[in-house]
Amino acid sequence: MKKKIRAAIIISVAILAILTFVSRSVYNRNLLQVSAITVERGFVTTVWETTGTLHFPNAVNVSAGGTWRVSDVLVQEGDIVYEGELLVSFDKRLIDIEQQAIELEILRLNNSLAALEDLRSPQTAEERRARERQRVEIESSLALTEARLDYLLFQAPPSDGLLSPISGMVHRLNIGPGSVMREGDVILILLPDETPEILFSLPDRQQMPVLFPPVTASGSIIRPTVQAFKEVTSQVRGMVLHEHLTVNGHVVHGSLRSGRWECRALLTSFDDAWPILDQDVRLTVSLRSEMQDLIVPLSSIEMRPFDMAVVYIISSRQGLFGLEDYLVETEVQILFDNGRIASIADTSGRIRSGTVIASNPSGEMRSGETVWVRERR
Repeated sequence: MKKKIRAAIIISVAILAILTFVSRSVYNRNLLQVSAITVERGFVTTVWETTGTLHFPNAVNVSAGGTWRVSDVLVQEGDIVYEGELLVSFDKRLIDIEQQAIELEILRLNNSLAALEDLRSPQTAEERRARERQRVEIESSLALTEARLDYLLFQAPPSDGLLSPISGMVHRLNIGPGSVMREGDVILILLPDETPEILFSLPDRQQMPVLFPPVTASGSIIRPTVQAFKEVTSQVRGMVLHEHLTVNGHVVHGSLRSGRWECRALLTSFDDAWPILDQDVRLTVSLRSEMQDLIVPLSSIEMRPFDMAVVYIISSRQGLFGLEDYLVETEVQILFDNGRIASIADTSGRIRSGTVIASNPSGEMRSGETVWVRERR
């Protein structure tokens, strides 16, 4: 009898174990399938697509100092010139005629003043007053005429023509023989042989994607890459600016204006064609962060409405047959990303470096729900 009872108990336990195993297996078929990811430390690079313009800090605008008539132009757009080289000559014939007329008037007034001094001394008080009035009038006319001559010479074009003040490339030459330049008109621009700058702005904070951070400091290391120049062929000796130029530089200046960072970066590499002043360039600007404590792939982050982001932590609890895995939904704050990985801040305090989280759960979850995990892979 005892043997039968013992056998019955053994059979019952075996059947129970089999049923438990079978039911557990059936249950496991409906559990979430996840990929395990470990939270690590590392760097995140933020990337902006923007547009910049080329700028030569030491470019020289050569302007007319008066009303000048061009006689001859000795350079063309795109020419390389040297300091002291003759660029433009001017027609000075009208100015020379006016200068001669003014100088003759000055000579006449000086002669009148000298003749007045040679006259006999006035005898009466009335004669003395008349002589003094005459002398004052001549001296006033002489001072005014000399001032006219000084102003004419000041506004006159250089007698030996326009000489290049620096060495560089002729740019924006907009004159020809017979052109009349007014005071302040730009004759041409000289681009010096130097490393130009790229002026660009980072996007408005309001226009940044949810995963982008606010920019909090100027002077950060920025490595822009020029993807392409616009092609320029007119009046540049048929020169075409090359595409796919690369740039590696540091921001030398950054200022925040109306939510935009206005930056300058040196253009340190370009093909054999000269870059052109104010040329538009497309930039990919990358900003490498400092070491981040919590780095995860973007695929492991689920964005919810109202800019809420969550990750699923893989935790364990004691089950019938040992530790069993399960998922807990944890809300996080996204700092920034580079399109592949993100640095996150855990507002619940549950995530630490080395924490295992789940990527792409195969089923939907409700906030706060605990779901058992059948397999970690």
